[in-house]
Amino acid sequence: DIECATGKLFTYNSLLESVQKKLISEEQLNTSVKRLYKIRFQLGMFDPVERVKYAQIPLSVVESAPHQAHALKMARESVVLLKNEQNTLPLRKNLKKIVVLGPNADNESVQLGNYNGFPTDIVTPLEGIRTKVGQGTEVVYMQGVDYASNTVYEPLNISKQLTYNEQPGFRAEYFKGIDLAGAPVVTRQEAGLDRYLANVKMEVAPGLPAENFSARYQAVFTPEKTQELALQISGDDGYRLFVDDKLVIDAWKGRGFSTNQHVLQVTAGQKLHLRLEYLQVDRRTILKFTGAKVVTMNAANILAQVRDADAIVFVGGISPKLEGEEMNVKVPGFSGGDRTTIGLPQVQTKLLKVLHSSGKPVVLALMTGSALGTPWEAANLPAIVNSWYGGQAAGTALADVLFGDYNP
Repeated sequence: DIECATGKLFTYNSLLESVQKKLISEEQLNTSVKRLYKIRFQLGMFDPVERVKYAQIPLSVVESAPHQAHALKMARESVVLLKNEQNTLPLRKNLKKIVVLGPNADNESVQLGNYNGFPTDIVTPLEGIRTKVGQGTEVVYMQGVDYASNTVYEPLNISKQLTYNEQPGFRAEYFKGIDLAGAPVVTRQEAGLDRYLANVKMEVAPGLPAENFSARYQAVFTPEKTQELALQISGDDGYRLFVDDKLVIDAWKGRGFSTNQHVLQVTAGQKLHLRLEYLQVDRRTILKFTGAKVVTMNAANILAQVRDADAIVFVGGISPKLEGEEMNVKVPGFSGGDRTTIGLPQVQTKLLKVLHSSGKPVVLALMTGSALGTPWEAANLPAIVNSWYGGQAAGTALADVLFGDYNP
């Protein structure tokens, strides 16, 4: 009855022709339309707002204390204990040092899955562990690896190094339509780019709804020091980045959420002109631009960190940014949102083998929205739990399980 495509991808654009060619009957269409509109009538979508009971629920109810408690209850009850040998779990809260690693250890977005709302408070596993232990416990965090790569992009604040006409930040130009055509509707200076608008009823700029628009952002980047760094963009729908008028990131035809990086060597004081272009068709508006430090997994450095640890917690698995619908994703094990292998990404297993070689107890905590094969981990690690995509309280729930305050 319903499809999730957008714009020209909608197959209903071809329904009239399909009826004329007798590929589908009007009776079939009427059946689908009746079912769809029955639900819409039940939701009150065609009634005055004052008559719709759902519209009378204040926003404060959404994140009320009972709802937050229910989020924690759901997250706790979702955790599955897959293995626990030699009483590795629960961990003691008075351990001297715990090392936390992994791509999902401190990643808020992964916990929310997809087709989700955005709570104001999200507790990651790292936060949950830090809150759970005593003041005498040192909690050391290092990501170690990304989902399917041994290269990690650690956030690097470059906002003070971005200017336009000697003013901090970007010059922003907003256009009606997705082609950057005509005169901009709004031109203004913006300190940074970290924008999220939940729906098309919101405005991206005064008089410009967050739907069917495009934008151009320009800034001069003056690096403070000579180094290798990455320029990172996360966005929904399309975007592209030019450095000194050279196209370096091209996700212009993308639909849906994606993240891309451009790694470059910068020289202190040598100015670079950045131009970021963005288009939004419908649904939500997401655009975030950041700098990032490029870090490659170093087994010796990691072993040095865990040498005196009492326990190691690796929070790995996969992410909604890798598995989903028609996504612009091409990394080992994933293609277009589909899984090409059921196994835990090899780079994570490789790091787990390094951690295991330290002789310290390693707890593997998985976050995933689908099945994961972990044959080496099951044979060699003493404790494994799976918390799926546990929502806003996933970190608290996982810590409750790891430290024995909740029995899965």
